[in-house]
Amino acid sequence: VVLPKAEKLLKVSIQPYISSILDALMEPTSRGFSEVRDVFFRELVDMSNNSLNNGTKEAVAQHMEKISMLAFHPVKMQSCYEKVEPLSLEGLQQRFDVSSPSVFVQRAQILMREVQCHCS
Repeated sequence: VVLPKAEKLLKVSIQPYISSILDALMEPTSRGFSEVRDVFFRELVDMSNNSLNNGTKEAVAQHMEKISMLAFHPVKMQSCYEKVEPLSLEGLQQRFDVSSPSVFVQRAQILMREVQCHCS
C-alpha cells in the first residue's frame, strides 16, 4: 500500500529535479576539490624545492609533517572552502525543505579535509 504511493511521490516530486540538484551541488563542490588538489600540489612542489636546497632527513621529515597536517590548516584550506561557498540550491531549498545549503557546504568541507588527510 505504501510502496505505490512512495514510488509516485518519487516520480512526481523528486526524480524531475535530480539533475538540477546534482548540477547545483557538483559545480561548486568540484571547484573546491580542484582547489584541494592545487593546494596539495603547491605544498609538494614547495617541499621538493626545499628538499633540494636542504635535503637533510630532518628537513624532509619536517616538510612531510607539515603536509600531513595540511588538511587542518585553516588558512591554507580557506581557498578550498571559499570555492564551495557559492553553493546555492535556489528553489530546491523550499521544495525539499532544506533551510540552508550550509549543511552541504559543511559536508563538502569535511570531505575535503578527509581527502587531504588520505593523500598525505
